[in-house]
Amino acid sequence: MNKDQLLHHYIIKHSAELTESWLKLRRQLRGRFYSADQLRPEMKELLIEQHTFTNTTIASAFLDDPAIFQNNKEK
Repeated sequence: MNKDQLLHHYIIKHSAELTESWLKLRRQLRGRFYSADQLRPEMKELLIEQHTFTNTTIASAFLDDPAIFQNNKEK
């Protein structure tokens, strides 16, 4: 695998861990939109879903087919 494929594979494989790290950072924020104390549980689930898709979109930028990234970016 080349470096781009390795980066894609790493991001996809570790997407849940990246999202969990991001969620932990949210706990440190207070009074902001993304802070843990401002969101209802259903909004947290939406943020997790969106963050996971963001990881997928970023990872797709490392693929040989730019159309995949473009499609994800448009979503």
